[in-house]
Amino acid sequence: MKWNSRGYTLLEALLVLMMISAMLLITVIPYPKMQKQLDKQMFITQLRADMERAQMYALSHQKSVFLRFYSSEKYVGSLSSQEILFTRKVPEGFEFLRGGMDSITFLPTGNTNQFGTIAIKFDHQIIQFTFYIGKGRINVKEESI
Repeated sequence: MKWNSRGYTLLEALLVLMMISAMLLITVIPYPKMQKQLDKQMFITQLRADMERAQMYALSHQKSVFLRFYSSEKYVGSLSSQEILFTRKVPEGFEFLRGGMDSITFLPTGNTNQFGTIAIKFDHQIIQFTFYIGKGRINVKEESI
């Protein structure tokens, strides 16, 4: 009996398909964790950019800008209750912690009206935005809990 060497057996083809499937599965497993980290970084970047935007608006237009945080739903940048600059939804999994500041005002000088910390909980981490009075600086710090 002569063996035909031009093709592959069913067993060889199945073995190759199993190896390819295993390699694809290994690359997909860390995806949810990477997605959480990416979501966290995007939210921190967006929130910090909105804080700096509110500060620059106050400085350039010589008007006070209020930034208010509403539990875990949204945060709003406004000049008054009628004149809203922006509204952002807080992504799922982020929670503004009580006990810190729930609003910040950027004065026409670009400084804040008070100093303090806004703390946000996300996936066993606390993200703190610290405001310094008289300087207008914002510091971001992350720590595990």
